[in-house]
Parts: sequence; C-alpha cells; structure tokens
Amino acid sequence: MDAIEYARTQNMTVVAAEISDDAKSLNKFSKKAYSDALVIFGNEIDGVLDQTLKIVDEVVYVPMQ
Repeated sequence: MDAIEYARTQNMTVVAAEISDDAKSLNKFSKKAYSDALVIFGNEIDGVLDQTLKIVDEVVYVPMQ
C-alpha cells in the first residue's frame, strides 16, 4: 500500500496485472495515455490481493497462447 500511496503523490497511474472479469488485454492498454505507471504483479498462485484490485486505476491481463 505504501508504494501505491507514493505513486499517487507522483501522479502515476496504478495498474494491476491480473486475470479478472473486468481486466482489459495488455494489447488494448493505452500506453500513450499513461506516461508513468506503477504495475503490480501478484504471485502465480493467488494473484493480486482483492483489496489492492479495488484501489488500482486499471486491471490488465497478459494474453497467452
């Protein structure tokens, strides 16, 4: 949470990488709209904490084949 609070003071966008119903594909994430971003990755088993997902600006997933 400290990193998120700091990022907000620096006007950074906070993005979580997670597979969820409201996540958008990383391919569709507008990198140009966000010059500075903090990206949060969860662990492979549990992912990003629910409490973190509730406060981020964007949720994206990495498409896999």
